[in-house]
Amino acid sequence: MVKKRSIVISVILSFLTCGLYGLYWIIKVTNEMNTLLYKKDATGGLMSVIFTLVTFGLYGFLWAYRLGENVDNLKRAPGGNSGILYLLVYILGFGLVDLVLAQYAINTYLDAH
Repeated sequence: MVKKRSIVISVILSFLTCGLYGLYWIIKVTNEMNTLLYKKDATGGLMSVIFTLVTFGLYGFLWAYRLGENVDNLKRAPGGNSGILYLLVYILGFGLVDLVLAQYAINTYLDAH
């Protein structure tokens, strides 16, 4: 089930738990995005985290790019540049910002529907 999540509380919990809640948040955002876009065969959140850990962070670049593309699709703006934006933000070391932006897109979508 997809539900609205408080962005402020999620960020605070990510810091308070030294990133553990952030991993949970990655799993939830990825799974919820797949659910909203009806992507049944897409890589799930847990597998994305595992792939990122196993590849020493390299899979995270692909995850960030795909997350941006999914946000564009959720906003019904396929072909947008969010994939590149999310990738650049991730490269700069601000992966938490990607989660904030994606959660905002999910919350906005849920408010509209």
